[in-house]
Amino acid sequence: MNSLRNVDLNLLVIFEAIYSNGNISQAAKQLGMSQPTISNSLSRLRQTLDDKLFIRAKHGVTPTPKANQLIFSVREALQIIKIGIADGVEFDPVHTERKFKLIIAEPMEQVIMPELINGLPKGSGITFDYFSPLYQNIEESLITGASELAIFLLPPKTPDLRTRILCPLNIVGIVRRDHPRLGKLSAVTKEQIIKESHVVINMEPGKIVNSNKLSMLQTPSRSTVCRVSSAGAIARIVGSTDLFGMVPELFAQYAAKSYGLKIFDLPMEMNTQSMFMIWHVRHASDNGHIWLRNKIQTLVKSASGFEPPD
Repeated sequence: MNSLRNVDLNLLVIFEAIYSNGNISQAAKQLGMSQPTISNSLSRLRQTLDDKLFIRAKHGVTPTPKANQLIFSVREALQIIKIGIADGVEFDPVHTERKFKLIIAEPMEQVIMPELINGLPKGSGITFDYFSPLYQNIEESLITGASELAIFLLPPKTPDLRTRILCPLNIVGIVRRDHPRLGKLSAVTKEQIIKESHVVINMEPGKIVNSNKLSMLQTPSRSTVCRVSSAGAIARIVGSTDLFGMVPELFAQYAAKSYGLKIFDLPMEMNTQSMFMIWHVRHASDNGHIWLRNKIQTLVKSASGFEPPD
């Protein structure tokens, strides 16, 4: 590698944009630059680092092993510079242009995203990239900087990750409102639940990323007709069949109107886990990130009524 004195900071910004988008044209659009400028800058960086960095792929470019090795350090350095520049400056959501990259568990999506977007001041330059935890390892994504905040179950103890509780993950039962056996009932027994056919989350190892973090305490023996990858799929299927489903309470409340669902408290405790905000320590003093965390905490508190401990 040539001397680091030859590496222009702007080249690292361009490198990160190409890596994140997987496409030179999209990187140019994100940065407000022309595609030839991006391509020329990439050529300079390739020469400086003595590596192709990106190879043409079907729908854009794919990173080389060298690029994969560099991306964490580059993102770390750019974040440190960004925070350093903004340190002591109050975050102004009205005039700030910033993209927040979020991983949000589907049960919390309807609680957070619409209110977060609708609550932005008119003319704000804040945008959001929202990713599903079905496809991204949360710890890895936060550590590498691919995402900067996750809403999910408590992760294993990982150095440099910080957490804040949002609300308990209360599990409830759902059926369609005109269910032939349960639709007119105000409560269900464990025996009634067992007699029904079920649609469930597929918890087999490797089927869903991060599924190993979910623990069900007293899942009753039941007849499973359908296995799916998300709570949303459970709600959609339950709404148009006679199957019984179990989903987080907050999600059920939002899905009930859309899919014509009846919600039941379960006669057995299913889960004692909670939803958390999770972020890397590099964002601890980032005023924009603090604004985002406080905003999400307020939204979830309003929806759930849960008062988190100090």
